[in-house]
Amino acid sequence: MNVTTNPEHYKAFDWCTKNRINVYPKIRGNQFILVYTIDGVANTSGKLYDKNEYMQNIWEFYLFLYNKFKDVSN
Repeated sequence: MNVTTNPEHYKAFDWCTKNRINVYPKIRGNQFILVYTIDGVANTSGKLYDKNEYMQNIWEFYLFLYNKFKDVSN
């Protein structure tokens, strides 16, 4: 499993965790679905990933959520 991150990923992760937004994988058969929680309310990305790609997509999903919600929470 090859995961590539950059400073923006870490900035997004830090911001999300401080704002009670978390992302984690959940097993669905041979694949994984990403679940994200905002203030304890769980939602799903709706996409399935294999074991070689879900970790990279968790980082990308944190970045997506950061860009989507960072200006809304102020």
